Amino acid sequence: MAGVDEEEPKSIVWNFCVMAMCFSANVATCTALIPLASSVLNKQESGINTALLYSSYTLTATLWADLVVTKIGAKWAMFTGLVLFICYSTSYIGMYHTTGQERWIIGAIANLVSGIGAGIMWTAQAAFFNASARKYAQAKGVAGEQATALFASLFVIFYLGLEVLLNLATSAAHFDEHRLLIFIVFSAIAIGSALIFGIMVRDAGDGDKHVLNVSPCSKIASSTRVYCLDANVGLLAPYNMTFGFAAAFLNQYANAHVLDINQVGWFTALLVSSGFLFSSVSGCLGKHTGVPKAVPMLLGVFAFGAFALLFLCIDNHGLKSRTWLLVLMYIGFGIGRGAWENTMKAVFADFFGQEDYRTAAFANIPMQNGFAAALGFAMLAKMPNPRAAGASAVLACAIVGAVGYVIANVRFARRRISADSHRYKGAPDDTSESLLPSECPT
Repeated sequence: MAGVDEEEPKSIVWNFCVMAMCFSANVATCTALIPLASSVLNKQESGINTALLYSSYTLTATLWADLVVTKIGAKWAMFTGLVLFICYSTSYIGMYHTTGQERWIIGAIANLVSGIGAGIMWTAQAAFFNASARKYAQAKGVAGEQATALFASLFVIFYLGLEVLLNLATSAAHFDEHRLLIFIVFSAIAIGSALIFGIMVRDAGDGDKHVLNVSPCSKIASSTRVYCLDANVGLLAPYNMTFGFAAAFLNQYANAHVLDINQVGWFTALLVSSGFLFSSVSGCLGKHTGVPKAVPMLLGVFAFGAFALLFLCIDNHGLKSRTWLLVLMYIGFGIGRGAWENTMKAVFADFFGQEDYRTAAFANIPMQNGFAAALGFAMLAKMPNPRAAGASAVLACAIVGAVGYVIANVRFARRRISADSHRYKGAPDDTSESLLPSECPT
């Protein structure tokens, strides 16, 4: 046969790994610098600039990034995003040599452009992932689920591995003494990864262009109308927003006030690692022991709430003097991040994956989280008492998010039980009792 059936599975895996390495290296230069932004710039500059980054990312990913992927394909859309995203790390070189309004303008423009790039490249990455997994399944002759599981694990290894590595590098290289050198190295990594991607990565095939092509106005209408179609979308919004506010509070306030600048990389690497470990363990437990998703979901939101509560109960000096407590707090934040990045998205798939409005429901994940993060960064930049305001916002969202999730989970369980009862309505009484439990959600 011609086409994808003749392509070697190893070649497909190699192509995907090169993509994952370049993509992850490029993104890691940003994720390693965001926690340091409030230490490099003043409070208002870092807050407003990062709010612009999240706002432009959210709007781009939600409204028109898929149009770019549809027109030029996943590879070149991703390359375009990677090139635009270079602006983030390179802007720090310009800001290092400038002050005042000139520095703010450089940062604002770079964050706006980088947010657009992030929205495009993440959308393209999803299309490239799906096309690569489909080609591998056909070439290897395996089930689609096996292919997606393989590529998901490969991507996570590169993405989290490089994020941890570059975070560790900022601390190991003594960021306070070698800022300019780190900015130059990170810029070189971002530029090099984009060039290597453009030269070495092959198109994933025609399948990578099959992305839903809907006008931005239609997307806004469908994403908001879904709240009327299914109350669970609104009930899960506070949970999504908790992570957005928590990320803003961590990067805009906590890192700058309770950590030494050379500690930020170590603690951020600890956070990322604990999140990966938690999501991996909870996923394995759910698969092999039947532990319901409610357990990691509630642990995650409680971890965010505890992180904020400790800031309300203990002053900065008290936190700084208790390194062991800071370690536990950052591990806890990682647990919350792991629950949101892994389990939360699986919950959305469970709740809405079979519904006609699933696309609009899924679009609310980046919308709700991105909106909260942008609002959080902007709020913390302007508030006279960002410590109390930020921690209170995270704690309030965590409480409402936990309650909202529990209510949504109960509604989903009742809906499933009702559907199952209709499915087995004509079955004899003695068999219906034995069939129902296996169909009920855990």
